[in-house]
Amino acid sequence: RPTWNFHRTDWEEYVRDVERRLKALAGTKDVDKFAKGVADAFTDVAEQRIPRCGGIVGNQPWWNDDVARAYEERDVLRRAVLEGRSDDADGLAALDRAAQVAIDTAKQERWAQLCDGFCRSKDLGAAFRAVKHLDGRGHREVLPMMED
Repeated sequence: RPTWNFHRTDWEEYVRDVERRLKALAGTKDVDKFAKGVADAFTDVAEQRIPRCGGIVGNQPWWNDDVARAYEERDVLRRAVLEGRSDDADGLAALDRAAQVAIDTAKQERWAQLCDGFCRSKDLGAAFRAVKHLDGRGHREVLPMMED
């Protein structure tokens, strides 16, 4: 799930935009409307000015255009359902499955590319280091040597 990346935020622009939005509320007499305007000013400007980070989006070696397209199609329908503009739960479930299929396919393709690169490489040390760290624990097990 993406989070706010506060380190990359241009805070001067953020403050300037919030001040502009708050000045527009200066003459508001209705307390509820004023409170909603203040809250909206901060959240809208945050969404525009504070970059997001995290999640798997684009940060994985297997991420490709097919996965990005599947995520975008699913997210468009998900937003419509959450905002009440659609009640297509079956369509959303189908797009969830399609996104997962795109991810699985991309992972399989990336794994095949990685293995193909090792097969073509004369540097077996790189292959052994990659295999050693696959599970994240870095076992030092002896791998059988391949015969020509």
